[in-house]
Amino acid sequence: MANIFTWQYKVTPHKVFTKSKAKAKKKIAAQDFGILYGQMLEIVDGLSIETIFPQLLTRLFITGATYMCTYLNEDSMTINTFLLPEKYCRTVGQTQYGTYIIQFDYTYFTDLGYTEEKLNAFLKSWPKEMQKQYRKYTKDQTVWRWQALDPSYASAVLLNEKGIPTLFYIYGGILDYEKYQDNELERSDNLLRYLVVHTIPHYEDQLIFEVDEVKALHRSLKKIVDNGDKARLITTYGDVHVDKISDDDDSATQVLANAYKAIFNNAGFNASIFTSDSVTALKMALVRDRSFVWKIVQQYLNFYNLSINNFIEFK
Repeated sequence: MANIFTWQYKVTPHKVFTKSKAKAKKKIAAQDFGILYGQMLEIVDGLSIETIFPQLLTRLFITGATYMCTYLNEDSMTINTFLLPEKYCRTVGQTQYGTYIIQFDYTYFTDLGYTEEKLNAFLKSWPKEMQKQYRKYTKDQTVWRWQALDPSYASAVLLNEKGIPTLFYIYGGILDYEKYQDNELERSDNLLRYLVVHTIPHYEDQLIFEVDEVKALHRSLKKIVDNGDKARLITTYGDVHVDKISDDDDSATQVLANAYKAIFNNAGFNASIFTSDSVTALKMALVRDRSFVWKIVQQYLNFYNLSINNFIEFK
């Protein structure tokens, strides 16, 4: 699902309409426009969309949420993405741009168990804003434990309202399926097993053969019949007949098939997406899956557009 698209991008400069007549009348010279357009291409190329988007989507589908912040590398003029640990993040609101306002729990750094020297070296790889917030946290760990990050540069994308991963819903279905699968294997094995009933004749409830003779008959027949794990011999009084341990029954197979489909249904996918005989069914499944992923991609696009314009001020 994370790689359902061949990731390509296009940069489309467009005029931003404003209420200010002075700004609306302002024209950009062709040379300046060319410079801005070149900068736009460099910035977007520096995002590494082809690699970062599949990475973000994979993490989203596995964990249920991605919390991230961006920072500008002024030396290379690239905007880098920094993924935050989900366990130490939470959403507290939403901006007018449709991005989330998130808070970060700075106990993350103390929970690492690093020495002071190692922790200081580790902190240097984090965005400067978060380094400042951590210093505030060290001064008062109660007040500054949870701190909001600037929503212009940090946001989250949730798979659902609670950020619950898909695996949470389908895990029970997987466990049930494995249980049904074990039952099916045992049932299939029983279909190959036979019970041979050797019945000793009798007359008017009177034994024709003595018990010792019956034992001898049982032992001699057992050498022929009961020589493996696929057949068992029982000696009783009556006729000889052969029975299967288990009858061939379609109901167990149907239960297993339904349990298999339930795993995909709980995940919101089509169980026959890769096995369907119908080309139309496969096409429809792919269309639906693409639209599902594209809705999420648009949230990432919205966040990156906001971050880029705040960092670079393309206007």
